[in-house]
Amino acid sequence: APGYKLEPFVIEEKVEKVMGDAAILGGVARAKGTSGGEAYDVRLRFIDVWEKRDGRWVVVFSQATRAPKS
Repeated sequence: APGYKLEPFVIEEKVEKVMGDAAILGGVARAKGTSGGEAYDVRLRFIDVWEKRDGRWVVVFSQATRAPKS
């Protein structure tokens, strides 16, 4: 998208759990980049729920909230 750039991020405090055809991935991600020419730097605590469908993993639920800067 024009005027938008997201830098690669690393997941901190990672949580991973696989339970048959379901899995949870969560943690804290620091998102840095630019939007509309303005720089941003935020930490997000997130959780994704995955389900295996027809041999592929797909996200069925995702939630994120801002986390305090460290």
